[in-house]
Amino acid sequence: QSRRRCLCVYAALLAVMVMLQGANAIEEVPFASLDPSQRNQVVLMYKSGDEANEQALDAVLHAEINVQDAVELGGMPGAEKLVFKKCDAYEGKNLLEMERVGLTEFPMIFTAIDGQGMERYVRETAATPEKFTDYIITKLEPTTDEDVFTYSEDLITDEYPVFVKFVEKWCSRCLTMKRAFENAATRMAGKVIFMEVVCSSSDAAQEFCTKHNVDGYPTIKLMG
Repeated sequence: QSRRRCLCVYAALLAVMVMLQGANAIEEVPFASLDPSQRNQVVLMYKSGDEANEQALDAVLHAEINVQDAVELGGMPGAEKLVFKKCDAYEGKNLLEMERVGLTEFPMIFTAIDGQGMERYVRETAATPEKFTDYIITKLEPTTDEDVFTYSEDLITDEYPVFVKFVEKWCSRCLTMKRAFENAATRMAGKVIFMEVVCSSSDAAQEFCTKHNVDGYPTIKLMG
């Protein structure tokens, strides 16, 4: 029993060391240095010492460690470019500068993956390690548009449900969700049809968008 207890303590210490390594790997940066246009970054803005904010930090640390593991295994091209940053509102003039631009809600996590634009993580009220890591990994996974169909009303039948995404080429938010849509299409191939409609691509596509009351992009509707 004594030996088992020692092994448990050793395992716990090892886990703590791994987390500390992750914490050290995430760069603490001043708010003024952040560049929203920079690609391949995950930025956490938080207030240290607050429970919900510390939970968000734990989620980001967990994701960073998993991304490092993926890079070492070589199974996720491009993951090595992703940089994790954290900005503590209580450090220096950060809070004052954040409030000056209207940032008063914490924690906030922003991701900017190459080709997907800047996006705020809003899937959970408080980010959890498992779900946030899955979110990051999904955004980094290689995807293909082979399982996403272009506009064709012939695809809308009673045989399969059809997940339709209405987009425009100039829409940055459409670009943000491109990989996730492709990833879902590949995972659900043979069960659900995923279709992308560029509304301005043709008169027929524009009529289809108008028929379904599309007045913003992206708009997603389930049909069939």
